[in-house]
Order: sequence, then C-alpha cells, then structure tokens
Amino acid sequence: MSEEKNTNQEEKKEEEIKNEKNPIDNESKVKLCCSLAYFYILFFIPLVFCGDDPRAKFHANQGLILLITSAIVNAVLVIIDLILSGVVMNAIYTIANLCLLAYTILGILHVCNDQMLALPFIGRFLLIK
Repeated sequence: MSEEKNTNQEEKKEEEIKNEKNPIDNESKVKLCCSLAYFYILFFIPLVFCGDDPRAKFHANQGLILLITSAIVNAVLVIIDLILSGVVMNAIYTIANLCLLAYTILGILHVCNDQMLALPFIGRFLLIK
C-alpha cells in the first residue's frame, strides 16, 4: 500500500514538472528562432514558432530584407561577371559576400543581446508588419 502511495506521489510530481512553464525556456526559444531568421531562407521561422512576439516579427523582417539584399547583390554580380570576368570580379564577389556574412553575424549578435536594432543601411525597410 505504501509503495502505491509513493508511486502515485512520484507520478504526480512528474506531471507537475511537465506542466510547469519555464519562462527561461520560452526566452531561449524566441532567441533561437530569431537567430535562425538571419540565415537567409529561414527568415520565416520566428513567425511560425513565435508569431505573437514583437521581437520575432522584427528579426524576421530583418532576415527577409537580408535575403532580398543578398539575392539582388548576387544577381547583379553574376550579370557583371558575364561582362567582366576575371580575378578582379572574383575579389568583388568575395568582398560582397563577406559583407553579407557580416550583416548575418551582426543580426545574430543583436538577438543575443536582446536588441531590436536595424541592420545598417538596409534594415530601415518594413516588409513584415
């Protein structure tokens, strides 16, 4: 009989632990989702998993802007490369993509520091409301 009581008490404790909502876990989830937004095509992840959070919308918007900027920059560079191929064009392509990588890192740092700062030059546009 006492064994059944102990088992029931343990089961109740396990259920209470499962049902508790830990705010740290939610904060970590938001940060992870917002960080993923800066990996170009994954910009929609914060909208899907944390859609009601204003930070999620902000960082998803920044990720979408970064995706569009990357597509435009790379398309322009490919067109220019068709006209002017060579070592100089490869250097320009590399520098442009390193700048886009720097924007990605900067966005992730903003997420980690709980800052809602727009990316320099390109971040002022609002595509996701």
